[in-house]
This record gives sequence, C-alpha cells and structure tokens, in this order.
Amino acid sequence: MRLCDIHLNFSTDKGTKHSYIDYYDELFDDIKNEKLNVMEIGVLFGGSLKMWETYFVNSQIYGMEDFSQKTGQSYYNNAPVVSEEIIKDLENIERINLFNISCEDIQEVEQQTSGIIFNVIIDDASHDPDQQRLNMSTFLKKVAKGGIYICEDVRTDSIADGLVELAKIVQPSCKAYYKRWSKKRDDRMVVVRL
Repeated sequence: MRLCDIHLNFSTDKGTKHSYIDYYDELFDDIKNEKLNVMEIGVLFGGSLKMWETYFVNSQIYGMEDFSQKTGQSYYNNAPVVSEEIIKDLENIERINLFNISCEDIQEVEQQTSGIIFNVIIDDASHDPDQQRLNMSTFLKKVAKGGIYICEDVRTDSIADGLVELAKIVQPSCKAYYKRWSKKRDDRMVVVRL
C-alpha cells in the first residue's frame, strides 16, 4: 500500500495543498509494516492520524492537539473544528491514541508521554517558527535511535536552516536537512534522522 494511493480518502492537505505524500512514501516505505510508535503534533480534524493508522498497519498512532481552543485552531477553511466530535471519532479507532494537550505545555507533555519512545514524530502544529523551535527542542529527545523527526510547513529557507542547526544542537549525531517544493509558500519540511 502506498500513501499516494490512499491519502485522498482522508481529510489531510499533505498531498493536496502540499507536496509531501510522494516523499513520505519514499521515506517510510521500508518501515511501514514494522511495530512503531508514530506521533503527529497538530491533529485538526484527525484525517492524517487516520491516514497514518491505515498506512502504518502494525503501529500505534499518537496525536497531540489542544482541543480546548485556548491555543488550538477553531476554524479551518471556513469549517468549524468541533473538538467533541473529532475526539469521539478518534477514540473509536483502536490504534489511535490522543493527547488532548498543548504541545507547548512542556510539563504536561512530559507527564503524558513519559515512557513512550517514538519512531516517527511529525510536527504539523501551528506552523509558527517559535513553536516549531520549541517542539523540536522538546520532542526530538523523544525519538528513538534510527527514528525520524519531521517539521512540516516551514515558512522560509532561513527558518528551515535554523531548524536544521537546532536539530544538530539537540541531537549532535543526527542527520538533518530540509526539502522544498513549490506548491505553496510554506511547502517545505525539515527532516531529522537519528
């Protein structure tokens, strides 16, 4: 199964507004059938979590979103984000685990994710550069050796360069780089391999 064959079945912009799907197919092809812990920060409607659950057939899928709307997103493309419905929908899927917390609440993140080592973490949260830096500083330490950390929707090349340098500070032995496409202004991602 390939992501390019299934992603349109889910409410996600990874292959429509952005150009990530083909690259993800290449990046994850060798590990998609393994038992992994995969987390996406920034859930919105939950479409990408369902996509990952379908693609990573033997993995636990985790999502982190602040559904309180204190810092979360309440509208997307003029559609309301109805948190109760999204939470109920995701909780009915056996291999999806939801952290209903702000990714910026470091103490709560540590408490909720204690004891979990992630093989893949994808930051698709607010796309704010300050939050991307905070998330990388916090979550890169939670990625297993041989794992992958990805920060999507990076606004500029200079921000991407800064995130690459930050990754090398947080995890000196990592390999970090960024990929850029041309669908949108922020159609780039930073990839960190541990």
